[in-house]
Amino acid sequence: MTKAQTLNHQSAIQLAIDHGAEIQFDETAMSPYFRYWQYGIQHEVWFEDVRSMKAKFDLVKEYRLTGTGYWQLMNFFRANWLLMEEMFYIERDWPLKEELEELGEEGTS
Repeated sequence: MTKAQTLNHQSAIQLAIDHGAEIQFDETAMSPYFRYWQYGIQHEVWFEDVRSMKAKFDLVKEYRLTGTGYWQLMNFFRANWLLMEEMFYIERDWPLKEELEELGEEGTS
């Protein structure tokens, strides 16, 4: 038995490169994955990319969901946020980075 670990997008791709693994794309799950062997144990890695995120976002639109959320702590994936902003109107209850910077500048004058 092995234990799973969490990898961000870039780490997953780097792991595939390090092990010479070919990244596949599962058309049913709409997600990329790869397999590699290490110390006699076969590992299987599934991760998100722009294609998989777009497929999920397309479902939000197809089912006309009025909101959605997902957990992505400490795994920043810039392409994901760019895609989301392109596909949806995003209402935020917190200030954006630029707004925080402006507030910081105003507070120092």
